Amino acid sequence: MRKSYKSSPILEAPSNKRPPLYSAIHVNGKRAYDLARQGEVFELPSRSVTIESLELIESDEDSAIFEVTCSKGTYVRSLARDIALKLGTYGHLISLRRQMATPFHEKDAILLDSLLNIGHKVELEAHVLPLQGALADILALEVGHEEAAALHHGRPIPSPLMDERIVLLTCNTIPQALGRVEAGLIKPIRVFNLK
Repeated sequence: MRKSYKSSPILEAPSNKRPPLYSAIHVNGKRAYDLARQGEVFELPSRSVTIESLELIESDEDSAIFEVTCSKGTYVRSLARDIALKLGTYGHLISLRRQMATPFHEKDAILLDSLLNIGHKVELEAHVLPLQGALADILALEVGHEEAAALHHGRPIPSPLMDERIVLLTCNTIPQALGRVEAGLIKPIRVFNLK
């Protein structure tokens, strides 16, 4: 029986959650998990996250299975820890199954063994998602052929934007490059060779 928890002190949205010490976050140029394994004492700053929903799928005396919909940057291990602490006990994650990381969905995934069997055959194209899907949250700017050629040669082009940011540059809707806006210019940082 599913139980849905859309509002509780644990799930105030947005809320501040402290990432686990065993995480890949950088602390003074080193990974937190390396420092934790070395016995270093340090504290990671809290970060603002949003827990949109939390459903109890199944439980017994020692464990529970939850389904959570959360914002980017949420450490589900921290969520499990915080739920246990609110219940006056200790808890940890036994396993984690990510069903979606926008815009990617588990239903579109294929098994690694299947991928290895396909190799570089034509069938592989049926499973490859367009580049724009992975870059959907980055502002896209359309450029002309001359600007696209300049980008492909590593040259910056004039920017219509003033604020520093990363942008996707397209020509006839085809991705040409990722660029960084700096001082009125867009400098290419990754160029694509797509037809």
